[in-house]
Amino acid sequence: MKTNKNVLAATIVSIMSLNAAAAADLALPSWKHLSSKNGDLPLPPGGSTQQTGAVVGDFDGDGVNDFMLSFRQKPPALVWYRRTAAGWDAYVVEKDYLTIEAGGAVHDIDGDGDLDLVFGGDWQSSDVWWWENPSPQFDKRVSWKRHVIKTGGKNQHHDQVFGDFLGTGKPQLVFWNQRAATLFLAEVPGNPRAAGVWPLVPVLTDAKPAGVPYIEGASAFDVDADGRLDILACDSWFKYTGDKRFKQIQFAVGGGLIFAGYFKSSKYPQIVISPGDAGGRVRLYECVGDPENAADWRAIELLDRDVVHGHSLQLGDVNGDGHLDIFVAEMAKWTGRSVEPDHPDATAWILYGDGQGNFTKTELVKGHGWHEARLSDLDGDGDLDLLNKPYTWETPRADVWLNELPQSAAKRVGADTSAPDADAASPDEPLRDVFSLDAAVAHLDNIAASWQRDRKCFACHSDYAFLETRPLVSGKTPLHDELRAKLEQLAAHPRNVNFRVTEGVMVACVLAQNDALTTGKLHPVTRQALDYMWTLQSEDGRFDWLKSDQPPSECDDHFGATMALIGVGVAPDGYAQTPAAQAGLNKIRQYLKNSPPVNLHQRSMLLLGSLRIDGIMTEADRKGVIDDLFAAQKPDGGWGIVSLGNWQRHDGKPDDTQTSDGYGTGFAIDVLRQAGVSADDRRIQAGIRWLKANQRVSGGWFTRSQWQDSRHYLSRHGTAYAIRALVACGVR
Repeated sequence: MKTNKNVLAATIVSIMSLNAAAAADLALPSWKHLSSKNGDLPLPPGGSTQQTGAVVGDFDGDGVNDFMLSFRQKPPALVWYRRTAAGWDAYVVEKDYLTIEAGGAVHDIDGDGDLDLVFGGDWQSSDVWWWENPSPQFDKRVSWKRHVIKTGGKNQHHDQVFGDFLGTGKPQLVFWNQRAATLFLAEVPGNPRAAGVWPLVPVLTDAKPAGVPYIEGASAFDVDADGRLDILACDSWFKYTGDKRFKQIQFAVGGGLIFAGYFKSSKYPQIVISPGDAGGRVRLYECVGDPENAADWRAIELLDRDVVHGHSLQLGDVNGDGHLDIFVAEMAKWTGRSVEPDHPDATAWILYGDGQGNFTKTELVKGHGWHEARLSDLDGDGDLDLLNKPYTWETPRADVWLNELPQSAAKRVGADTSAPDADAASPDEPLRDVFSLDAAVAHLDNIAASWQRDRKCFACHSDYAFLETRPLVSGKTPLHDELRAKLEQLAAHPRNVNFRVTEGVMVACVLAQNDALTTGKLHPVTRQALDYMWTLQSEDGRFDWLKSDQPPSECDDHFGATMALIGVGVAPDGYAQTPAAQAGLNKIRQYLKNSPPVNLHQRSMLLLGSLRIDGIMTEADRKGVIDDLFAAQKPDGGWGIVSLGNWQRHDGKPDDTQTSDGYGTGFAIDVLRQAGVSADDRRIQAGIRWLKANQRVSGGWFTRSQWQDSRHYLSRHGTAYAIRALVACGVR
């Protein structure tokens, strides 16, 4: 692909010439730098001066991320830095000597509810391995059990990524085999602990580097906004075409590390590429036409000079303003011939995005060597921190840069933004030509799978909504069983996290709703979770809910109380009549008496709870809710979420009171149908017609975030409600 240098030069000027006033108004975090060099965290054991890989994940399930470092030259090959109240403890995960390459990936490979680990061998090894997490039996002296994914064939395996690229409902592993010039895909075997080597399918063969020593970099994102994850690698994106075959669209040259995200409101995401083990430009690519046409990708240079071994590239909302930012950094040393750095002026930059495709460039530090840096929340405060482990610069060494955003901004980062985001929604996504419930369900599946894969957690708009909705169509899918098992694990082992009350209520109530929709029997773990929920209740009857200013599910205690009502009400086997439930329900009744609903959304939730729990709402009150819901219906037949609440937007922008959306329409119809309104009611049918006419090409429905114009995750919850509404009206 040829690049228009004049276009690039003009773009550089437009990006880098933000005026001083704009830069002064930008809220920048302060950083607390911790280093093993200063004794702030343990020195990597073994004395290896070649540190290759780094991955982040909550390996012990305590709600706070840990990290793993890999080494070659000397054992141990893998070390786990486990987060504690005082900092980090070092655990040896692989005591033996292995020549591990850069990269690494985490995923619950064996389906037991904890995160396992994948790394590949370097130029000296033909192996790719996975390590079985022994949770909760951790011992600093005992290595994790190592299994083989690939052995034999060509050497070197730099970079791995998990994602459901085949649309099976279960993630596959994609990894590079550099000496074979091949990008492989491997499906996780049914019994991975006993499987031996995994079957491999080539995604790309005879891969040729262009301007770099060898090809590296791999990630996952829905590039063409069709609701299915695509592969990003080799200056290209790969679209699945069926029969385990992929179409390569190469839109760049001279790159290496590659990630995608939405830096502005657009139909398709933008893609950022850094050269990795080479020198070259860091570029952002945006699609100006058809994403499958390489010529329709426009290159924009992000820095005014080449980066030197830019082997660190991460995307995420660093300053908590709701916009995606870019972290890129250089290596200071990549040889072992002397102690002097190869690149003394190595620089780490943060490019702060404004949500419109523009960036403000800042330097975090100069003179430090970075390699395989990771941008993630490392201390559990909700904002994004930085992990660095140099390759050969001043090694052995590990560094953490803690982001010290104000707590309010940190909550926003943890709640509504993250690194490369396959789950964001765009108002510019076009409508489908023909309505398809199958496409809607596939979209629901994809969102739940990608959220769990990328965040390893449950959220109202993704996995919780999935488990409350999917069985209405069919719960007999591998993904349903996988997520149900993970939620049962969470119920059996509650986490002591700062949002433990919210999590405890949601876990119990979603399991109860799922039981009611599937077996019709109260699972023992669900009963345990419901009983635990009452221990989290305050004396005044409320639940101290997560308040991240994101309506309607994360802004007030009323939501928690009504969720408890709904969950207990639908719980099978008469759970609501148990002494624990009766005591808790009496407290909720008292809380609701003292804290009556203040908007139509709260009243509607209360109506749902009152359908099965006595003493919550009178018939006259229920009729009032039904009448007010119909009064809020718009002339086009739909409803808008703005009409249901009285929330204040964080970004200060005006509410759109005229437009119908997926959440408002789906929620209203779902409530009305459960309240007994006939599916044949002309007003209900008008809402169904609106849903059929306003489905997006991804299969979902758009809903503008009531917090700020950013990721619009509320669209995902709205899609679940739309499916519930359609099914409730007999649409198949």
